[in-house]
Amino acid sequence: MSIRTLDTVVSQDEIVVFAPPPQVDIITEIGPQGTRGSKIWVGAGDPSPITIPNYEEVIVGDLYININSGSPNYSWMWQFVATPGGTTWKKIVKINPALYNGTHTVNFTGGVGTTNIPLEYIAETTATLSDTNFSVLVTMDGEPTAVGIARSFDNAAKVLTITINATQFSGGSWTPLEGVNSANLLVRLITGEVDL
Repeated sequence: MSIRTLDTVVSQDEIVVFAPPPQVDIITEIGPQGTRGSKIWVGAGDPSPITIPNYEEVIVGDLYININSGSPNYSWMWQFVATPGGTTWKKIVKINPALYNGTHTVNFTGGVGTTNIPLEYIAETTATLSDTNFSVLVTMDGEPTAVGIARSFDNAAKVLTITINATQFSGGSWTPLEGVNSANLLVRLITGEVDL
């Protein structure tokens, strides 16, 4: 095998120097002011000209939190929205911790039992939810138990259904749970995926 080499000759008769321009102009004019971003208003009662100072400054997208602990709408967050009939305040979520903790009596057949939790026990919201908006932890009383769960949420009825699959270690072997048993439930509303 033979290798051939090529002779390379570089010839440059001219040198190009790149430099910044001789003068830089900075324009400091500011364009027209746009619409401000949303504000969060806080007041004692439902949102209204009485509870929001400078109510004429409220724009679509603004939020409002009711801090009146004596109000039926205490700790609700509202949003000012545009509707076909004009603008209005819409309740979107209650901002207290959206958490439920309770013990349910569940009847198991072949290791499967079901229990229901009304949404109002977990959180107060007018948002559309799905089963992925709920984090569920289930533990069983008694002997060591392996638990798996499935959850579904009915938006029309506002009810979370939890199906529990459980096997219990007893007498040296694992067997599907049977009969009435106590299930300890911890349910948390995950709002990160809620479409408000």
